[in-house]
Amino acid sequence: MGGSMIEIDSQGTQTVVSKGGNMKFRDIYKKALITVTGFGAILLIGGSAFAQDSAKDEYEEWQSAKRETANELREYKRNPSRDNYRGWQDALKDERREYSEYQVALRRNGRFGGRYAGNLNQESPRDEYEEWQSARRELQNEEREYRRNPSRSNLRGWQEAQRDERREYAEYQAALRNSGVSRRVVW
Repeated sequence: MGGSMIEIDSQGTQTVVSKGGNMKFRDIYKKALITVTGFGAILLIGGSAFAQDSAKDEYEEWQSAKRETANELREYKRNPSRDNYRGWQDALKDERREYSEYQVALRRNGRFGGRYAGNLNQESPRDEYEEWQSARRELQNEEREYRRNPSRSNLRGWQEAQRDERREYAEYQAALRNSGVSRRVVW
């Protein structure tokens, strides 16, 4: 410590004696500890902010999980085995987890509910219409399957398709209302 000396008084307090005067080690230690702690807190906060996924990334992961669930369900319907059932259930769990992570990202970014679509977090009426039409086609396929082979499993598939079609239609109507279009638009 260039030109400094350490003195210990009768109480055991260490003092640095230098050209400029006395400064206790305790004071130096406190200042260094506060500086290091503050710097560490800044790094921790900054790092966690950069580590968080955006709502758009979480939405894409959720959509990917939904597609995987649909694939697993299709596989289970083609070949109803215990392994395929477990694969479908695992895919459902993953989808639910991704959806909850997406909701957390929306709350973290100041968006609540709905879908991520860039600026307003709303799906366009055209997209909702296409999803509704897809659900209608799926409903027709499930009904055809049930009529060909009336089983409990096919009945459940048909009923699920009915619920999905109604939900997609309601989402389409909500998107129309939100966009200011008051009548049914066909693309």
